[in-house]
Amino acid sequence: DKSPKEDEGIFPLNITKIAITEGKISWEDDFYSQPQRENLTPLNLTIDNFTTIENEHSQLGFSLQLASGGRLDWQGSIKLTPLQSHGHIKLDKVNFNKVWQLFLQDLVNFKILSGEELIEADYHFSNTAQGMQLALNNAHVGIFKVQLSEKGKLEPLISIPDFKVSGIVFNL
Repeated sequence: DKSPKEDEGIFPLNITKIAITEGKISWEDDFYSQPQRENLTPLNLTIDNFTTIENEHSQLGFSLQLASGGRLDWQGSIKLTPLQSHGHIKLDKVNFNKVWQLFLQDLVNFKILSGEELIEADYHFSNTAQGMQLALNNAHVGIFKVQLSEKGKLEPLISIPDFKVSGIVFNL
């Protein structure tokens, strides 16, 4: 039959459980003037009742920890048709000095000596006829023990012991 067929969407698929437990990702980056290494361990991913069936949700859990400090936790649900997800995401205690070493050392004229953060929010993401939509509710952002210095110097020029903003609502 050579007549055009309607798009039937994604092939229907159900998988009871997908899991990665105690995974590890290591990387070495020799791009910058001082080569950097980092390990992400443990890396855990669980998806319960993964499905491509329209309007059916899958439960998602994802967490990873940086060897240098910091943790990402993501809990929520995801629907593929139409694309939609909601849940809670938290990024906690990332070592700012390590971020500076990994990504910023050759790009900025200052050094981040220390610091860490807490970022968390409830989120709702969807792909609608009007385009992608993202809403954050009950978001909290905090930075702690931040110290910045001139590049090559050890004495801090800027210190931020504690800065927090809570109750943030964002709709894009």
